[in-house]
Amino acid sequence: MTITEAKRLADLELWEDAWQAITELPPEERTAPPFIRLRLRCAIGLERWETVKELASHLANGSDDDRVAAAKAFVTVAGVATRFRQIESARHLVRSAVEAWPDIREEVIDDPDLSEHLP
Repeated sequence: MTITEAKRLADLELWEDAWQAITELPPEERTAPPFIRLRLRCAIGLERWETVKELASHLANGSDDDRVAAAKAFVTVAGVATRFRQIESARHLVRSAVEAWPDIREEVIDDPDLSEHLP
């Protein structure tokens, strides 16, 4: 399995298949940022919120692509936390998103459910 094949599965929203394809790769490939970003996409699709937070935290200090992916993931989980009235968690996640990629603030401001969580 290659990243191209795993991405194709993710593009088809076959999240479990894509996740499995990634786990079958050698460990040195699975830990490369492109694979971590793909795992992050799959974790969001599978609604594995704790995994999303872990992967986003790992990417938050990486390249621009990594930080953008992390920030968007934190915002996604902040939305889930808000829906479940986990306000402190949502605030922390929004703060993490802005720290990872400050430009995400614009997106958060436009979201009436999340803007109240901005620092």
